Amino acid sequence: SEVVRRFQLHDDCHPVIRAMPIVPASFWYLFGLTVTAVLVYGGMSFQRPACDIFIAGITQVPSSLYFTIFFLFSPQKHMQPWSQMVGSIAFILNAPLLPMYPLLVQYTDMSLGAINTLLHSWLCVAWTLQGLVMRHSAKALVLRDVDNKNSVAKKTL
Repeated sequence: SEVVRRFQLHDDCHPVIRAMPIVPASFWYLFGLTVTAVLVYGGMSFQRPACDIFIAGITQVPSSLYFTIFFLFSPQKHMQPWSQMVGSIAFILNAPLLPMYPLLVQYTDMSLGAINTLLHSWLCVAWTLQGLVMRHSAKALVLRDVDNKNSVAKKTL
């Protein structure tokens, strides 16, 4: 939300990003506490892997959608085209993991260990790409702020 809020301050902000709601930090704290409470009180027993995978995946939907929309419409200045494309894809890469587990178990002769390795490798790639594009967007935000400070300084001279 902070990155979106900071990009919304700029005149060349895309209308979709300008219209995105700023989700207060209190929501994310409450969301995290709720998920933690579900875990502490046995909501994820690790006895039902398919159900637990579904629950874990669902908790990532709000933030994944938020970031995907941001990367689809992020401003061009200081944002490399590859980062917009990879950012849009990276947060969607988690989605196939939910249906893949039961499909691989039921329709392939792969061992559970091989399926687990495949899905965790997939997740590792997704999270690595997410980290790269988030780092790039933070750098772009800093560069925009530097540009704005320089343009304000030039106007006052």
